Amino acid sequence: YISKTLLHEGIVEAIHGLHHTAEGLAEAASAASGVAAAGAAAAGSGHVAAGTAAGMLGAIEFTHSLLQVGEWIFLVSGGLTFAYMLKLFIAVFVEENHDPERQEKYRSSRKCMNAASTFAILGSSLFMVILGMPPVTKKLLCFALGNDEILHFSAFTFENLKGGLISLGIGAVVYLVIVRKVLIREDSYVNLWPKKLDLEVLLTPVCKVVFHELQELVVWFSLGPDSLIVALRRTLFRERKVRRAGVGQISRLRMLREGTRQAVEPVLKNFSFALLMTCLGILVILGVLLASILPIA
Repeated sequence: YISKTLLHEGIVEAIHGLHHTAEGLAEAASAASGVAAAGAAAAGSGHVAAGTAAGMLGAIEFTHSLLQVGEWIFLVSGGLTFAYMLKLFIAVFVEENHDPERQEKYRSSRKCMNAASTFAILGSSLFMVILGMPPVTKKLLCFALGNDEILHFSAFTFENLKGGLISLGIGAVVYLVIVRKVLIREDSYVNLWPKKLDLEVLLTPVCKVVFHELQELVVWFSLGPDSLIVALRRTLFRERKVRRAGVGQISRLRMLREGTRQAVEPVLKNFSFALLMTCLGILVILGVLLASILPIA
């Protein structure tokens, strides 16, 4: 809510700023016309100033109209987001499954998650709730932007809540009129979008080409470090035979290399582990930011 409200606040502030600028230009144009009418000597400069102010006023009014259209696009898109999220929530948690046996299995199961899944979901969501609190969000933005103007922002004023209420109203109307009346037939959801215009059909050829090129690039990045290591081993870090090594004895360098390979191999071959490390890094960064801006006793 805070992030969307900040975007909407930016659009509204831009509209208000253009409105005040337009009022100032209108006053300047009136003053220039008065100067032109005051005397023939100043008529030329007065008309030029009035024409310049009128041209700038027209550009500002056009930009003002575009921002108003953008504001309504923002509100309508928010309403459509609420409509499909409401559809998903009702379809998953409220409506019953068409298979009676599976529905009975769902009803008989009291727990839908084990302890580990519950901790993972609640732990991550708790962190997001803390970040979404207005005092925390404003201090984070103040720290990131380097100015204190964001501290005067109030997310829960009527003007800001009005935009959210408009989006919720649009979403409710879309769900009740379109989803319930049009997209549900014989107690089942239907897809009325033409198959030829499906995004999967349209984007599959493009994605194949793009992903093929990305695959070549990723392969190059993947093999690059290995090639560099091989080049270093053949030049700067060439191995030497151990003179007094007995039969079956392994050199320390080989033992270090094997140990390093066994330690690095899970990281290189497990993408989930890499994603987990990325998420942990992001959480650590956010935690450091929180610790730096919040008073901790």
